[in-house]
Amino acid sequence: MGGIVIARMLEGGSPPEVGKVALLGSPIGGSAVVAALSGNPVGRFLIGAAAREGIVENRPPAPTDRPLLVVAGTFPLGIGLLFRLPRPNDGWIQVSEARVEGARTILSGAWHFGLLFSRKVAEGVCAFFKGEAGIRGGGRFDRQQEETYTDPKAGTRRTGI
Repeated sequence: MGGIVIARMLEGGSPPEVGKVALLGSPIGGSAVVAALSGNPVGRFLIGAAAREGIVENRPPAPTDRPLLVVAGTFPLGIGLLFRLPRPNDGWIQVSEARVEGARTILSGAWHFGLLFSRKVAEGVCAFFKGEAGIRGGGRFDRQQEETYTDPKAGTRRTGI
């Protein structure tokens, strides 16, 4: 939800002190799981009004007026298993739901909540904020042999984990 909150904050005009933005596992393109859960009373209770409004009903646009990093997980551990969420996903959010055209992107082998605890994701985010070109992703729960880093200027590169 943090990425959605940041996008909402920047929607009405950007404060000049806000420079680069990183979105970790943020469903900036919507969420099939949250949409499905919001379709019944128990699901609405579980996800809460803020998630339903911010992700399904009134989703803010991605903050593309500044350097943007998107980090998405690819280890499908979470409620998405019950919904047979198409892969790649992090158990909650599909990679396609986190993508932003023109943003730098890290695909990590972590699950949704694992993105927050991944040393490799933290290193990639820090490198992005420091302006280093070779940012890398990854995670404690990696299950892939490769990771993907996309830089709009340099194209897509694959590197071993």
